[in-house]
Amino acid sequence: MSTKVTPDPSIHSESESEMDTEEPPQELKEISHTETDIVCKLCFRPAQDPEGTLKLGALYQFGYCVAHLYCLMFSSGLDQNGEDEEGINGFLPVDIVKEWRRGGKLNCVHCKKKYATVGCVGKGCKKSYHLSCGLENGSLQQFFGSFSSFCQAHRPVQAPLAKNKKTNLNNSINMTEECGVCLEDLEEKPSNSVLWTPCCGGWFHRSCVERMAETAGCHFFKCPLCNNSKEFSEEMQQFGIYLPDQDAQWETGDAFDDQLQRHDRCDAEACLCPSGPKYDEEDTIWEIMLCVCCGAQGIHIECGNLDLTRPRWKCGFCRAVVANLPNKPIPVFTRVKRSLDPPNKEFSRRVLENLSFNVKKDFEITIDMFKNRKNVKERAIATFQITGMPAVDIPNPVKVQKDVSEKFEDKIKNIPCPFDECTELLSRQGFKEHCNQHREGKENENETEKDEESLNINKNEKEQTVQITETIVEEILNRNKNEKDQTVQIPETIMKEKNENGIQNNEESAPIEGFLEVVTPLKTLTPNKLMKSETKANNTSKTPLSEPPSKKRRTDNSGSKLSNSGEKQSSILNFFQKFSPKVGSEKCSPKKQLQKVQVCPG
Repeated sequence: MSTKVTPDPSIHSESESEMDTEEPPQELKEISHTETDIVCKLCFRPAQDPEGTLKLGALYQFGYCVAHLYCLMFSSGLDQNGEDEEGINGFLPVDIVKEWRRGGKLNCVHCKKKYATVGCVGKGCKKSYHLSCGLENGSLQQFFGSFSSFCQAHRPVQAPLAKNKKTNLNNSINMTEECGVCLEDLEEKPSNSVLWTPCCGGWFHRSCVERMAETAGCHFFKCPLCNNSKEFSEEMQQFGIYLPDQDAQWETGDAFDDQLQRHDRCDAEACLCPSGPKYDEEDTIWEIMLCVCCGAQGIHIECGNLDLTRPRWKCGFCRAVVANLPNKPIPVFTRVKRSLDPPNKEFSRRVLENLSFNVKKDFEITIDMFKNRKNVKERAIATFQITGMPAVDIPNPVKVQKDVSEKFEDKIKNIPCPFDECTELLSRQGFKEHCNQHREGKENENETEKDEESLNINKNEKEQTVQITETIVEEILNRNKNEKDQTVQIPETIMKEKNENGIQNNEESAPIEGFLEVVTPLKTLTPNKLMKSETKANNTSKTPLSEPPSKKRRTDNSGSKLSNSGEKQSSILNFFQKFSPKVGSEKCSPKKQLQKVQVCPG
């Protein structure tokens, strides 16, 4: 146990003045434990002996900052804001000075001095102390996470100790008699100086585990009793063991360099080589051959009287060990070859034909092999004993599927729908199905729209055809009505002139008769409509105003030419009359009608 160093107030004032005025060079320096005049400015202790019991870490000096590494780690208001190469292992000088000034307002609960920067993290505990004072009074430091520190009253307790504390039974813990590391006797009572591991229930000295952690590092630290790494490391770190992030010490340096060197001398009792036992020349009788089993000894080919083409040699130790090994049977059965015409087909068939099997109730199978099984007097050449397997049901093939377990996160509705018209929040499970419903709905809408468009088109076409037919019927009816009105209003003089001039106009109208017959609207009418129009024409012809009887008799007495010319002229009149405006009432002026009729012959 290291002794406490009581700081002198004059030294504090001088140190404060030095920190405010002078600034040494910014170089990181590790203080040796032999330099007792340099002390830490947070706990006022010098560098500690590595073999001592008080573990404060290395003492570093960086400019005007001097502190132990562990004192910096467990200071409550100090953060590691720099890189590992900056300041003191990442603790910047500016932050160290701020923490040092904060500690000037805090007193240690143990030594009553200032600069107590370490605080207990227990619930409702407001104790502050120096790291060295806390360690000497039973505090516990955890070297991971937020680097928490616990005072004696709030430090965590291991499971066996906690159970013993609840039952208030002393010495009721079944402890091993020796430490799992040093194999020395443990204390009678469990205390803070011993540790328990949950992996195998072993007990160790705290000091032994600390040395093992410093030597092995975090990569090779494991239980010395059961080689468990995870549980052992977590438990030890939870109860104050510092596990440095470094490689094991035996992996660094030249600790195993001798194992990389090949044996280079002849171990024969009387070496025959004229150049000495260390002479080695390949592919000659003076080549040194190592033991094929251990490789730890060697001999010249000539000294061991070995075959130069295939030199193999065993040392005396390995030869004795191999000679005492039990004989293991060599399997004589080979893998069955499933070729159509194997080379040993006949031999295999003869062997199988000369085998006999005897199966007992306890699944013991005896196999006898004969040269000729048909010969009853012949004895078996070989006998095999095999333990059979009882009959079992062959399991049905099982389809292996991925175990998709429902998670609570997948049921939370926090994903907005990607479709613009939808504002619903979806979960991970229902997102895909919801999007598929949107897509199916759009497809159905498009199909309905197409169907509606086709129905509307058909409906419009039907309406148009109905309108066209109605307009055609109205035009025909109006046309017939106009014809009636016009025939009544035509004067007799015009009809006489037309009949007199009919013969003359017949020859002139002959070239266009074919065109008029094709274009005339009467051709487009149905036979029923033609009959109705003819009857109407006959009725109009019977009226007294249409044509005088003298003219009719004249036309009847005239030849076929006059009758044909009259019919053609009436068809011409009917064709040109359809271009006349519709007669809305009987007040139409006869002057316009006369003009239109006079234009037709020309």
